[in-house]
Order: sequence, then structure tokens, then C-alpha cells
Amino acid sequence: MCFGRLAAVSRWRKGIAAGAIFMSLAACTMASSGAGTGDNDDPPRLVGYSRQYTLLTPVRTARLTPFRTADGEAIDLSYFRGKVVLLNFWATWCAPCVREMPSLNRLATEMAGDGLAVVPVAIDRAGLSAVVPFYRAHGLDNLTIYLDPDQRTAYARTSNPNNAEFALYGLPISYLVDRQGRVRGYLAGAVDWDSEAAKDLLRYYTRQIES
Repeated sequence: MCFGRLAAVSRWRKGIAAGAIFMSLAACTMASSGAGTGDNDDPPRLVGYSRQYTLLTPVRTARLTPFRTADGEAIDLSYFRGKVVLLNFWATWCAPCVREMPSLNRLATEMAGDGLAVVPVAIDRAGLSAVVPFYRAHGLDNLTIYLDPDQRTAYARTSNPNNAEFALYGLPISYLVDRQGRVRGYLAGAVDWDSEAAKDLLRYYTRQIES
């Protein structure tokens, strides 16, 4: 993940690195592994490059904190209600994010008809001016641009001045939100999202109509 390696770049990134370490330790007290125990009700195991999918306990309904589209429109997760949301936080300066984004792009095409919404939210402070050329350079033609440059939806600093909802335990980080708008789990670090293991996990949630 990015934070430790980029900590010396700026005070802001130093704050992210410190906050990520603190929150990673705190996460261990409130979350359990998504490794699966063999029971039919357990989600399939998914391991990324550095972490594995972790179930959040207790399950909570997502607060409708806003982020923005490329047109500057403020939207929230209610826009995707009825779909499973793969909510991914990333940045153009994050090397593991660069590695991961093409797989998200492929996933968005492969599972478009399966009730899955791939929602990549860039936290770059430069916003659209940084993200648009990145999308063009990497051919991300299947992903919609979403932005949170002011950390109103996601936060890295323990102070969380904007009362943002989603903790950035590292970058990239992906949260899974079910069809009822409940946050079910997360995976910090890069993942091959178009791998069979990743799609198995996502289908576990898309096949749940009500639960």
C-alpha cells in the first residue's frame, strides 16, 4: 500500500500515513476475517496483494455522505441503492492504485449486468485536473469518475474533521455495500478485481436479494 512509502512527500501525506497505521490497529478490534469457515453462509475468501477481505461486525447501514461526479454534482450511495456497490478509494499518486485500476475497469464491464456498481472515488486534492488525464493515460473507459478531494466521504486522519464515514486504512481500499445499503466488509491494498476469486466474492453479495 502507498502510505508508508509516500509519507515524506508532504505533511498531508504524513498525516495519512500516521492515521492509516492507527486505524489499522483499531480495525482489528471491530472486524473479523473474511476467510470463511466452510459454512454455506460465509463469503468466499479473497486475498489481495497485501491484505485479505475483512468482514465488518456489526453490519451497519451506510450514512449518505456525499462525493462528487466529474460534472460537480454531489451524490451519495443512495444513487446506487438496489445494487451491490464496490466502493473504491484511490489516488493518482498511489502506485498500488495504478496497478489496481485496470482490473476495476475490466470488472465494470464483465459484471455490468450482475447488479454490481463499481464506484472508484479519487481523493486527489487536485480533483478533476489530476484524474481526467490519468483515466485517459490508462484507458479507463468503463469507469465513471467520482471525486472526494476534501475527504468528506473518506478520512485518513484520526481527527476526521469532516465526520467522513469511511476510514482509509491504506490506499487503495475497497468497501462492499450490499443491495440494502449496508457496509459488509473491506479490503485494504490492491486487488486483481477481475480475478475469479474476486468475482466469486462479489457474486456472493449480488446473488443475495434480501438477507
